[in-house]
Amino acid sequence: MYRSFRNRSRQMPALGKPSVLLVDPKYLNVRMSCGEYLVLRWLSLLRKPIKAGRQGNLHIRKTVLISPSDHWPRWRGSLSIEFLETKDGYNYFRYSYSPSYDQAQRAFDVAQAIHDLNAVASVLVYHPYHLDLLLTMADYFRFVGEHQMSADAIAKCLYALECAWHPMFTPLQGNCQLKLSHDSNKPLFKALFTHMKNMDRRGCHRSALEVCKFLLALDSDDPMGAMFCLDYFAVRAGEYQDESSDNTCADTAKASSADLVNQALMLHPTSLLPWVNYGGLEDGTVDENQVNEQGQANEDQ
Repeated sequence: MYRSFRNRSRQMPALGKPSVLLVDPKYLNVRMSCGEYLVLRWLSLLRKPIKAGRQGNLHIRKTVLISPSDHWPRWRGSLSIEFLETKDGYNYFRYSYSPSYDQAQRAFDVAQAIHDLNAVASVLVYHPYHLDLLLTMADYFRFVGEHQMSADAIAKCLYALECAWHPMFTPLQGNCQLKLSHDSNKPLFKALFTHMKNMDRRGCHRSALEVCKFLLALDSDDPMGAMFCLDYFAVRAGEYQDESSDNTCADTAKASSADLVNQALMLHPTSLLPWVNYGGLEDGTVDENQVNEQGQANEDQ
């Protein structure tokens, strides 16, 4: 399964995408990145009693983004993805919700309006995969310091969102767009961004990097600012080597980065001195008085 997704994702350069932004689905799963998968697999085999007949929880679906737990409830199909149009070689989609989900949303809005956490949690009992509810509980658990429970809530949210994927929705190929401008798509972006930060906190920087690239693939406008996190996760994951096939893209990226740095220094010239001191340059390389005068001139304008 992972191999087929990886082969499909390598077709992105045909759409004009730089290959450095390709998503490697093998590392989207946090267990693969942190080296936990084999250990957990062996432990589950050792602890699992041998029984005749069928084994395992058959209602749990295998997904790419996360590894669902066997004790999670069955996904009832309360949301789905609908195809909108094909434009400029991209297929556009958005999430849609069932009437039962809308009913749960109204109950959640009432509980949230009166700030009753118990009422919010009671809705979760009957609707375990309600997206806004899971995101709210994740924020609450993170606020009280229960980071593992917060991560579990985000994982459930991503599990439900991926189970709803349309057969034509193949984001790893780079030919699908799920715009944040549609309100129904916002939970996916928020859950992915929070999931990316959770993996960074756990030290799984390669998975965080792949999720960051996945966010860029979903919406080319980059509404979540994933491009600002891309270089950080690439360095942390050790994926900053330039490939020979990416020299042209790398040169273009370096040129655009240099232009942005020059623009930033023109707007905020006083920030140059901390950079120089941090880089360990020799004294006298930068005239401090000249930098301060330029900064004062910008403020006067």
